Amino acid sequence: WYQRRVRDRVVAHNTGGSCKNKFVFVHRRRMSRLLVVFIALLALLSSTNALSRNASPSDQLRFFLLGDWGSAGLGEDDTQVQVSIGMAKVATNFLPQFVISVGDNFYDNGVKSIADPLWNQDWLSIYNQDSLKQLPWYVVLGNHDYLGSVQSQLDYSKKNSRWIFPSRYYLKTMTLPDAQNTTVDFVFIDTNPFTLDPDDLDQWKWIEKVLPTLQSDWKIIVGHHPVIACGKDEGEDFDRFQNRLKDLLDKFNINLYLCGHRHNLQYLTQSNTNYFVSGSGGRLSEVKHKCKEQEGNIVNYFSENGFMSFTLENGQVAVTMYDSTGEDLYDVTIPRNANTRKVSESASLAARRVQRKKILMVN
Repeated sequence: WYQRRVRDRVVAHNTGGSCKNKFVFVHRRRMSRLLVVFIALLALLSSTNALSRNASPSDQLRFFLLGDWGSAGLGEDDTQVQVSIGMAKVATNFLPQFVISVGDNFYDNGVKSIADPLWNQDWLSIYNQDSLKQLPWYVVLGNHDYLGSVQSQLDYSKKNSRWIFPSRYYLKTMTLPDAQNTTVDFVFIDTNPFTLDPDDLDQWKWIEKVLPTLQSDWKIIVGHHPVIACGKDEGEDFDRFQNRLKDLLDKFNINLYLCGHRHNLQYLTQSNTNYFVSGSGGRLSEVKHKCKEQEGNIVNYFSENGFMSFTLENGQVAVTMYDSTGEDLYDVTIPRNANTRKVSESASLAARRVQRKKILMVN
């Protein structure tokens, strides 16, 4: 259209004198500039739309899973700091809405009070990057936290609203802002008493009362100790706790069980439940004990410091394992009501496969 108008004016004024030709030249130059501006605006709008397409949709639920992280205050190494930098890097584009901490929040002996220096040394000053510093944390306790003041970790939630820890075990229901109003129930439990007294009646009664009432689309239980995982045998009482909780996971069709305690990254499956271990936020250990066959199908395992991300949307959950630099190690997408899963491994992992101690067993 712009080109035709300019061409018509040129034809009309070429019959006139030099003054008219000069006018046509100036007008044509102005029209060309307008055309350039118009094209630039179209390009800007196109890039803006592309950015919005790449941004995380508002109908997702996105969070990080981190465990066994509070080691910076010991001054042993900078592992926790490095993992936090990797988390901040991923969070810039992933845009998590919160963090779930699966315990061992403060090594080696928990915190003594709400004024303990470890609050700053292990938490506030570590996860202080722009992409992390405003995120709420949903918390459970680990065995090292029990060596300090459990009550102080509970009380700290009144001092800092980002530290969400209303009780040793609690229920949190979230609703996704999608067309289906998808609901997610998070059941946070304290597994520590079970390792000493597998018949801790008060909490078992609470768990067995809550689970039958869950009507959500997604049912997720969060604890510190694993129900099934690679690692050492921790004794008869521990086995009794694992078996009892697993029976409940199977009975009530729990989609995910999230935990730490093992200082590595693991993904296992059994029955209809997917088990994720994210226990290397500040510590690291190899699997020195062969996994028992009854401990489930070991889908993937990494002896790496790192963390995980979870994205719930459209009836599925996408999970990514990251190393301490924020480089993805492994991706899996799990439909809510199916045993099938779609797995993709990053190219960087394939290139470094021989350098990693990785177990891959899929039945």
